Amino acid sequence: MTAGGQAEGAGADPASARLPSRVAKLLSALFYGTCSFLLVLINKALLTTYRFPSPIVLGVGQMAVTIMILYVSKLNKIIHFPDFDKKIPTKLFPLPLLYVGNHISGLASTSKLSSDLAFNLEGYIFVFLNDIFTAANGVYTKQKMDPKELGKYGVLFYNACFMIIPTLIISVSTGDLRQATEFNQWKNVLFIIQFLLSCFLGFLLMYSTVLCSYYNSALTTAVVGAIKNVSVAYIGMLVGGDYIFSVLNFVGLNICMAGGLRYSFLTLGSQLKPKQPVDEENISQDLKLARQGFNVVLISRTLEKLQAIAAEIELTIGSTVKIIQADFAKDDIYDYIKEKLKGLEIGILVNNVGMLPNLLPSHFLNTPADIQSLIHCNITSVVKMTQLILKHMESRQKGLILNISSGVALFPWPLYSTYSASKAFVCTFSKALQAEYKEKGIIIQVLTPYAISTPMTKYLSTNMITKTADEFVKESLNYVTIGDETCGCLTHEILAVILSLIPMWAFYSSVFQKMLLTRYTDYLKKNANIR
Repeated sequence: MTAGGQAEGAGADPASARLPSRVAKLLSALFYGTCSFLLVLINKALLTTYRFPSPIVLGVGQMAVTIMILYVSKLNKIIHFPDFDKKIPTKLFPLPLLYVGNHISGLASTSKLSSDLAFNLEGYIFVFLNDIFTAANGVYTKQKMDPKELGKYGVLFYNACFMIIPTLIISVSTGDLRQATEFNQWKNVLFIIQFLLSCFLGFLLMYSTVLCSYYNSALTTAVVGAIKNVSVAYIGMLVGGDYIFSVLNFVGLNICMAGGLRYSFLTLGSQLKPKQPVDEENISQDLKLARQGFNVVLISRTLEKLQAIAAEIELTIGSTVKIIQADFAKDDIYDYIKEKLKGLEIGILVNNVGMLPNLLPSHFLNTPADIQSLIHCNITSVVKMTQLILKHMESRQKGLILNISSGVALFPWPLYSTYSASKAFVCTFSKALQAEYKEKGIIIQVLTPYAISTPMTKYLSTNMITKTADEFVKESLNYVTIGDETCGCLTHEILAVILSLIPMWAFYSSVFQKMLLTRYTDYLKKNANIR
């Protein structure tokens, strides 16, 4: 259980804690949308009007210009990013693959689709792939451009460096490079100007994508890109002269456009609405200041662990840490906690205590008999701590509450019945509270992660699905303002979608329960610290 309060002097140096303003968020989104729109128009002229044969070679040109501009700027000390070392590929992966996929699918979709919107299966497949790559690229770009790591310019530069050679090899092996070099328009000055303009706009698009992801959410970047795609088609319908009218095309296009505009209206409205002081910007500010100077209150059962964590925070970050020893498996602790919190202004509450009665799957009657402790720890703690803190947040019209539930709360899990039910309460409780208090400037979000390697899970071996606590926390902070419920990381979101496709009758069958009892038990014993 953690809570954040403002440190003495947290605002003493405004310059060091300066955060993106609403204007910066809006301008970065407009810059990205404008660059993307202009690049599509230029690429459309090159790939359809001039019939330039190779989208891949055009992508190589854009990467080359990006490398050249950033490298020259670094040499002249206009910008800064880290010099190459052997750790950079690991830090960057899988962003280069998503980057080149986004690049090539976008160019290919532009070349395959015409403004008459006639059905082209290959073209629409590329559009679908481009939407996927755009969304994934936005999410990972948001993660990778930490100034302590590569920074904005480092992400751009090394992305282009790592992928230009493989992309060039692909163009040679497919014959695209030969077709491009034999193209008959290389003596046409107007074509060359537009080709170079496309390369430069490609650099601006990559830079604007990074800026939009930095100042906004990855979702905003993806939606702006989607609005751009629909806008291009809409303009082509009105001024292109070759639009073939179809009721289905017309209705579908307008539905897409209305959805994009509706999202934009809601997003901008939430940023500019004066009665809603806790928006995405303020929450980002709270989280960043918590790392840079907010005081922290830690509440847990074991005093030695509390003291060790407090010492580490104070030593490495410099924040003041208050510790409160309390056992959340009991229900007589809250008057004591209330007294200890008196006078503190809590801006962020994280309800993260939990009890898993059985890591190995087992029937209800075979689980530990102390059900009351589980209820106090998993349910009562969330209700009581929220009750203590929320009233002060309501009076200030500002605050953030993160309640940690579990992926097993999304539907009843056989052989984990009590834990699944207790976490389902947290999920339902949190979403109901968000509906009640969102208009009062308070964000209440529930996280429903799957496997995380912690003492409760006996330090389960990490992999693509199972995250370390540090990995999960770092990624989950990207989703704080995206909805009232999130799994907290991309792989867990994908896992939740896959599990939702399993019919309930199969999930609750004896076959599934037997599998949990045997194969999953064997897996846990092999990968967790279970004796």
